[in-house]
Amino acid sequence: MVDVDPSIFRAYDIRGVYGETLREEDAEVIGLSFASYLGNRGVVAVGRDVRVSSKPLRDSLVKGLVEGGLKVVDIGVCSSPVLYFAVAHWSLAGGVMVTASHNPPEWNGFKLCREKGYICGEGMGMEEIRRIALSGEYSKPGGGSLEERSALEDYLKHTASTVTAEKGLKVALDPGNGVCGPIAERALKAIGCSTLGINMEPDGRFPAHDPEPKPENLGELAKLVKASKADYGCGFDGDGDRAVFVDDLGRVVRGDVATAVFARYYLRRKPGGTIVVDVASSMAVTEYIEKLGGRVVVSRVGHAYIMDKMLELNALLGGEESSHLYFQEVYGFDDAVYACMKMAEVLSKEGAKLSQLVDEVPTYP
Repeated sequence: MVDVDPSIFRAYDIRGVYGETLREEDAEVIGLSFASYLGNRGVVAVGRDVRVSSKPLRDSLVKGLVEGGLKVVDIGVCSSPVLYFAVAHWSLAGGVMVTASHNPPEWNGFKLCREKGYICGEGMGMEEIRRIALSGEYSKPGGGSLEERSALEDYLKHTASTVTAEKGLKVALDPGNGVCGPIAERALKAIGCSTLGINMEPDGRFPAHDPEPKPENLGELAKLVKASKADYGCGFDGDGDRAVFVDDLGRVVRGDVATAVFARYYLRRKPGGTIVVDVASSMAVTEYIEKLGGRVVVSRVGHAYIMDKMLELNALLGGEESSHLYFQEVYGFDDAVYACMKMAEVLSKEGAKLSQLVDEVPTYP
């Protein structure tokens, strides 16, 4: 039996250092365990980010899934939101994204989801998957299969159909050499925006900076926004589920403030709608949304929990202080590229600059 390091199981994903706490044989066990969790039947999607270790981990994961009796649809290199989209849009039994999100390049891991894209997090399946993996109580019925199919065209068609923006907005991008560069360029072009960017080429070594859109990593993007007179900028994390905005004045926008900007837009069109925020979001933001007529639901921190509330409550929007932004139009997922697209609609319809909308949101000293 393979001895899997229990430390790799986190609250809402699996993560470890490749070759140390997370090995290829562990990936196979995780595939077998997830297959057993799903009853050793059904169709699942598998995607991966651009880390150097993602392909070998994907290969071992798929081996386990297929040995476990699942039909696997490999959608290749993609963002985590595209993987979630494929699961929901194609009505699959679940999915696995090979990624360590914003962690340094030596890390990797897995994000697991069930039907409709529900994340397997703490209290939502992760404990059972962990138990199966650590005990070796998985079965190998065989009979699974593997096919390759891109989800990107379906994703781009769906997202573009739900965004209406004026042509000609200029958007500056910094995907940090993660998966989002090519996806964001195509998505923004589809709604009539022009783009320019830095660190656009996917490179799993992340040579420019860690794949985390922290303010200290977005200085060059802020300079680009100001120098190019872009309408706004957007920095992404490594797997595309966090979007950090830079306004037209070159200021990095906090995640909860971005949530408030989107909430203002949505609530003007759907008064009384539900907005989900995390406990780390500012009370000033929560009160602002309530004054706009929104019903605020506060969730514990973590994308598994926010997404669960989004789907349970059919919420219009969700947001975390860490810049995960969740949208009803994309099945309630946190989607950085979609957030970037939707901001173009907000600015177009509101006839305002992002800096003006940001300055409307109150802050407490």
